[in-house]
Amino acid sequence: MTSKAEQRGHWRARRRDLSEAERAPRSAAAQASLLSHPGVAAAHRWLLYRAYDGEVSTAALAAEAQRRGIPVRYPRWTP
Repeated sequence: MTSKAEQRGHWRARRRDLSEAERAPRSAAAQASLLSHPGVAAAHRWLLYRAYDGEVSTAALAAEAQRRGIPVRYPRWTP
C-alpha cells in the first residue's frame, strides 16, 4: 500500500502533466458542477482558494460570486 504522501505526489505529477488545453475544460466543468449545487446557491459567503501548480481554477467561481454580490474569502497561510 502506498503512503498518503506518495499518493499526493503521484496525483500532483499527473495534474502538472496536463496541458492548459486539457486543464481548462476540466476546471470549467468542476466549477459549473459546484455552481449547480443547491448548497452553493444558498450560501451567503464563499471560501475559495487561489489555484496554483495546475490545481482546478476557481476564477469562474470568484467572478460569479462578484456578479451575485456574494463575499468571497480566501484562506491565508503564514509560516
